[in-house]
Formats: sequence, C-alpha cells, structure tokens
Amino acid sequence: EEKACIAGCGAVTFDFTLADSSLPTMAAQNRRKGPFQVTTLTARMENFPTTSQAADITVVFTSSDGVASDASSITYPPTVEGAITTLTFEIPSSQGADATATITISGTDSSGFVKPVSYTYDFYDGTALRLVSTSPSSSPTSAMANNVMRRLEPVVTVVLANFPQGKVPADVSVIYSASGDTATTQSVTDLATPDGCTVDCDRTIVTFKAPPQSVSGNRPVTITTTGGSLSFNVKYEAACA
Repeated sequence: EEKACIAGCGAVTFDFTLADSSLPTMAAQNRRKGPFQVTTLTARMENFPTTSQAADITVVFTSSDGVASDASSITYPPTVEGAITTLTFEIPSSQGADATATITISGTDSSGFVKPVSYTYDFYDGTALRLVSTSPSSSPTSAMANNVMRRLEPVVTVVLANFPQGKVPADVSVIYSASGDTATTQSVTDLATPDGCTVDCDRTIVTFKAPPQSVSGNRPVTITTTGGSLSFNVKYEAACA
C-alpha cells in the first residue's frame, strides 16, 4: 500500500509485513470442541517441526480470563503421516466445564527456532442433553398463493445428544414455547453407540411436523420426555409466494 511520494525523486514509502511461512498450522480435520470429561486431546497439525525433541514440545491451555496451565503430559513422539503431525496430550486438571480455552502447541526446529501454533477449543458437559443439528436450517412460513393462504406445516428433523434412550413418538412432546402450539412428533430413532465410546455417546434423531407460523424469525421450541427436556430455536423464513 502506497503511503507517500517524496517530491523530486519518484520514491514511495510503504508498510511491509514479514511473515514466517514455516509456522505450523492446524489441519482441517482438527476437532475444536468436546466434552470436558475426557482426559486427553489429539491435535492434528501441518508443518510442525518433526525434529522437536520431547523437551522441546510444550502445550499450554489459556482460559478466557488469561490463566495459563501446562498440559499434564504429552505423548512423545508424535505421529507423522505425510504433512500431518498428530500430537496427543493430557488436559490440565484446572480446565473447567463449559469453557473456552486457547491451546498453544510449540515445537523447536533444527535451527533452534520455536514454532508455535494456537487454536481455540470449546469444552462442554458431555452428559448434558444438547442440540447437535437441525434440518432444514430454516423452515417456510405460511404464505398467500393464488389468493389462498397456504398454512404450511414443515417437517423438522433434529439430532440430539444424550437424549433419554428407548423413547417412541408418543413419549416425546414438542411445544412452540411462545405460542403454546404443539408439533406432531413423527419419529424417534436412537443411533448406535460408537465402539469404545465412554462419554457423550448417545445420539437420537427426532422428526416432527411443525405447526404453521405466519412470521419469519426464530421460534423457541422445547422437546420434553421423561428424564429430559431441551429448548432451542427453529428458524423461519418467508415462503416464496
């Protein structure tokens, strides 16, 4: 970016930022959130210095209020497959639930230069009922077509974590909290638990037919069954007339 021209000499001044292209980066497959009940995390990095010795590798967790804690332990050596280096480390005991930490991993290259990479990781309670996804991402409102009001009842599918298992549609109520309207629960499906999973394992798919909505925006919805209740928003957008 040109900053100034010095009269008479045709010279210009500009800012120049020198970047270190050898710094490691986080691989796209790296997880960015998980339950706080687990004891270890695995980070996948590109361009991490593979010449790092055990004493050269550090992992630091920094909380949102600036408190830093070292990983309790680091598994050495890391696994290297092509351009990807995988490092496993133990979460410090000071890491709390429902918190965001900045994790900084550093290694030392063959020239003695420290090469750090940082990323954020969100911890949550892996035993709590949680919304995983909603499909579709938005539903249509009722709309006027050919001078006739079409009262649309879109079908919404949600994936829930840690929902009580073994339920049938008659066991599950879906209420639009603001209006008190009741959706029709069409199906409840428990997914198979992954082998070796010990926490945050259960996933349940609930499909319901929503009551007509005339105005776009978010609608608070509460799903309730014996042993659990969860509230979340369902987004509505104006339907094409």
